[in-house]
Amino acid sequence: MDNASSSQVLHLPVDGILNRIIKAQSFVLGIGTVGDADPSLVRSVITDTVARCSEKARRNAILITVRPPNDLRSDERVENLNFQEARWSYFADANAGTKSWHAQLADLPRWKQEFGLIVFDLGAICLPMMPRIGRLCDGIVVQILDPSNSRETIQALKSLQKNRLTILGVWSVELNSRNIAA
Repeated sequence: MDNASSSQVLHLPVDGILNRIIKAQSFVLGIGTVGDADPSLVRSVITDTVARCSEKARRNAILITVRPPNDLRSDERVENLNFQEARWSYFADANAGTKSWHAQLADLPRWKQEFGLIVFDLGAICLPMMPRIGRLCDGIVVQILDPSNSRETIQALKSLQKNRLTILGVWSVELNSRNIAA
């Protein structure tokens, strides 16, 4: 499955993002998703994007995966890539997670000095916590995993615009099950 998903990732348009990354001393990119797909395929798209942007911009990079505390899987780590990884959790109850959230945020200024590229794997962009995390980013790319569900896509993009988050691009990730199964 990795070979098929990797071949699909090769066509994502990262050049526009690279121009912004190169112009900034440190750039924080968010990658969010609309639609459902196999988590390993989504992760493959994100890790390939981080690796390509890091390599082409010649920047040290870190990928921060943001998920609920019960969904942070340690088995998702990919070895032998040219970037580091970190896990952040968010909490549905703001009061319960405030201390943990601030502890995570404390790493960001240090990482901005250490890494020229910080990428947040935001998960589903329709979640209520998206504006909170999106404001940490210089720009957001949205990957659409189900192009036939235009209503969900439009609502998600309008929500990002309403919260004044910078949208750098929208990618339609065509998932061809025949290629993935090969």
